[in-house]
Amino acid sequence: MGATHVGVRIPPDQLQPLDAWIYAQPEPRPSRPEAIRHALADWLTGQGFVRHREDPEEAN
Repeated sequence: MGATHVGVRIPPDQLQPLDAWIYAQPEPRPSRPEAIRHALADWLTGQGFVRHREDPEEAN
């Protein structure tokens, strides 16, 4: 199954730090959608909803 398109509006107070994070990344910099997917994956992992990809003992 492929990815599902999700449209989301991001307020300026969240978009500005997102763009700052993107700008701080090395070339090739991620696009906004890539940056959002990265942030979401980090958050979901931190909350325990997604296991770390490299987690052989399933600690997360």
